[in-house]
Amino acid sequence: MKKIFIVGCSYTNWRDGDCFGESYPALIAKEYPNWHVYDASECGSANDSVYLRLRHFEKLYGTPDAIIVQWTHLKRTTVALTNDDIPRDFNHATVRNYTFCEQSDIDFPSVTVGPTSFIPNQSVRRQEQWKQLSTYTMLRLVTLAKFYSWFLNSRTLFWNTQKEIDLVNAVYGKGNVLMYDWQEVSHHGDLHQSPGSRLTLPSNWIGSVADALAKDNKFMQLGVDDAPHYGVDGHLEVYKWLEPHLNKLLT
Repeated sequence: MKKIFIVGCSYTNWRDGDCFGESYPALIAKEYPNWHVYDASECGSANDSVYLRLRHFEKLYGTPDAIIVQWTHLKRTTVALTNDDIPRDFNHATVRNYTFCEQSDIDFPSVTVGPTSFIPNQSVRRQEQWKQLSTYTMLRLVTLAKFYSWFLNSRTLFWNTQKEIDLVNAVYGKGNVLMYDWQEVSHHGDLHQSPGSRLTLPSNWIGSVADALAKDNKFMQLGVDDAPHYGVDGHLEVYKWLEPHLNKLLT
């Protein structure tokens, strides 16, 4: 059976929308039973971990025949919290031709650093990650916040994401890869800068969900929150948008 790896952040994952078995990766598995779908989406993940996750899945399951990458906000970075090889093995489960991570987060010995403003107001999970990072680096939270406030606004993450885009295409081949962005920069302004609005995009970049569902503000109305993450209805719309591209990629 041919294999497709799908990499993204919480937008691709089913947890925030509480739609297990109905997210667009799961729908692809249902509609293409001759393909095994490996869902490598990770809530809160950064673009600079995309190739790492693909390589790890390849180590576990073999070389993929196709790949879908949902790129996320530019202002995130992955920081390793160990000197060991990363990532370590995940806790995966398989239902028919769909393999996914059972845990609340993929078991990376790392944290994803995002916008640093108002750390005390961030989620309990995020605050715990900051504490982990502080312990590992032996730096105070205020020092880390000052550094990442600068770092996340530097050009480094633009360059890193561009390298990830080019690297994935070079290793796996443009004809075997679909790439897209969830939202345009205009939705959340500077805080959530999106790759599609700032980088040099390859020919296999198919656009953004925000643009595809822009009519009548459908992009936001389908959200279960202000991110927007999607539930069953939203993931179905994403699948419908992807379907013509899937037909070319998988048939």
